[in-house]
Amino acid sequence: MSMTISKGLQLAIERAGTQRRLAQLLGISPQAVQQWSYVPSRHIIMIEKVTGVPREQLRPDLYRR
Repeated sequence: MSMTISKGLQLAIERAGTQRRLAQLLGISPQAVQQWSYVPSRHIIMIEKVTGVPREQLRPDLYRR
């Protein structure tokens, strides 16, 4: 079964290179990232820091420009 992921998460993965690399940058397992359909709130700031993707793009439901 294919899971749809948010545009912000897709962009973060693209910037990191792969889901595995994003997981390494966050210090979590690749399986954890694979289960996400959107960025969990506890990881927003770190993903913004390591990928440059603004928090407003990662979670527009929580942050506004």
